Amino acid sequence: MNPPVRLLLADDHALFREGLTALLREQAGVTLLPACANGASARLALAAGGVDLALLDYHLPDATGLELLRERRAVGDAVPIVLLSSYGAPSLVAEALRAGANGWLVKEDAFTDLVDGLRQVLAGDTFLSPTLDPAELRDALASLPPSPRELEVLRLLAAGRTTDEIATALGVGGKTVETYRKGLFIKLGAGNVAELISRAWTGGWLVTQPAVR
Repeated sequence: MNPPVRLLLADDHALFREGLTALLREQAGVTLLPACANGASARLALAAGGVDLALLDYHLPDATGLELLRERRAVGDAVPIVLLSSYGAPSLVAEALRAGANGWLVKEDAFTDLVDGLRQVLAGDTFLSPTLDPAELRDALASLPPSPRELEVLRLLAAGRTTDEIATALGVGGKTVETYRKGLFIKLGAGNVAELISRAWTGGWLVTQPAVR
């Protein structure tokens, strides 16, 4: 049995923080660390270690989640960090991704998409709220390497599998598969599946050449 994921939440809005805390307490395999209401306490908690995943509000009273993210990356801390915000301006999201964020969660999506988003991040993927348009983040996403789950989707696409078949094989929903497909198209600059597979093979993303169908 895997040890529980130790999750740190930092947000200065008490009601929102309490709502997320209640939601996360219902999740098996998650241990909530004491929540933080400001940047100073979040900074101390992150520096102390023992955090497997952090959810940081972009706007904390004395710091931004982006500042805390950059501080952790500067000292070589690879703990997955997802930023929270009431909005998702493409320029801010792109800046966060380039700084090493593992995701961006728009607060209005939190209570419907948080759990799935955290699973994606823990699996090594980058999570973006469904309300964000990946096309507006093209440059930032194109600079990121493929995630393990994107590579799984890519291999199944190369094998000629449909979205429904991929969803069944990976145990996820069709909507999630479509999100991975969009990310792959953006990262490889492809316009269709045939071009995607060709570029993936040329770029070394596929270790074996797909059979001609």
